[in-house]
Amino acid sequence: MNRWTSECIPMLVGLILSVAGGPAFAASDTFLEPGDVLEFSVASVPTLQRRITVGADGQIVVPPIGEIKAQGLTVGQLRDAVRRVIQTKPIVYRASDGREILVNISPDEVVIEVADYRPVYVLGDVAKPGQVVFRPGMTIRQAVAVAGGYDRFHDLARLPQTDVAALRGEMSAQWIQYVKLTARQDRLRRELGKPAEGPGISGAPLPKDLVAEIVNADTEEAAAQNARYDRERAHFERAMKDAERRITVFASQRKTEEEAAQLDAGEVDRVNDLYRRNVVPISRVTDTRRLSLVSATRALQIGVQAEAVRKELEDLTKSYQALEDRRRVAMLNDLRETIVALSTTRAKLRSIADRIPIADTDPTAGDREVSLYRKGEPGDGRQVTDEGEELRPGDVVEVKFAHVRKGAF
Repeated sequence: MNRWTSECIPMLVGLILSVAGGPAFAASDTFLEPGDVLEFSVASVPTLQRRITVGADGQIVVPPIGEIKAQGLTVGQLRDAVRRVIQTKPIVYRASDGREILVNISPDEVVIEVADYRPVYVLGDVAKPGQVVFRPGMTIRQAVAVAGGYDRFHDLARLPQTDVAALRGEMSAQWIQYVKLTARQDRLRRELGKPAEGPGISGAPLPKDLVAEIVNADTEEAAAQNARYDRERAHFERAMKDAERRITVFASQRKTEEEAAQLDAGEVDRVNDLYRRNVVPISRVTDTRRLSLVSATRALQIGVQAEAVRKELEDLTKSYQALEDRRRVAMLNDLRETIVALSTTRAKLRSIADRIPIADTDPTAGDREVSLYRKGEPGDGRQVTDEGEELRPGDVVEVKFAHVRKGAF
């Protein structure tokens, strides 16, 4: 090899590698790290074959020799280290017939290969951020594809339908609900004697005839409810007036009967006096006493009936007041539920308004920056690269988008 060849070939190789973005992955040159899974086997002792994971402390446990450090070594260096130790240790293993056999293992029989490399991690604006199983030759583009592809909105709660037309249709439905609830709230506040609150329905982006129809429907529903209440109230008012009338009648009758009973009692005294003077027979005394007793009994009965009607009037009055109280409580509960539902509807409207620009944006389009973090690189190990960069085990890929809208809202 002449001088030009010996000096220029390394320069050309370096230039090619720098243009390609760095040397391609080579298992023989890759240092082992925690998480790598190794396949260990000995040709003459099949029972020793197993998979061994490099632990967090960088050690592996090889059955014949125990712990040995793997972190920071290539597979070849680790294989040489195991071979040097294992050739000094006779191995006892159990044969298929149950016999224990002592063997000396030749270094050439020891095989250590990488079964699974530690994963790479894809973060940022992708559909499924997280770890991706590494495969030799994997590029950033392939890792992003395994992570579900580019998606700027992966961390947002997406609607089942994210097209703008569907969102605007849902917004119209929520505005209709908003007008319905606002009309009910305003009507309940008027009926309860409370001042109106909130912006009302004037700002709703709906046709005026639709708003008027919603308000009229609420008014008709309220009128039907009030009609039922008015019928119940009228029933109690009629019953109370009837009870008051009967109390008045019974009071008049009782007064008449009490006066008659007093007259009959005076007649009994007069007849008794006549009987003592032998002016009237005993039968006359008996008849007079019987009539007096009947008058007193009738007055007592009328008093009992009057008291029963008074009790009935008290019950009717309480029921009438309870009807008023129940109606007011029902209206207050309805107002509270309406306020809560109205608050929920406002929140939904705000959410839809926020989602329309998102739905109107292409989640995979726009300027994006792909960064690669690699252990052992200068500084924090970050380098801005492209999708064709070949990955190594343990690499971290981060994707960031700049927001680009497809159209105006």
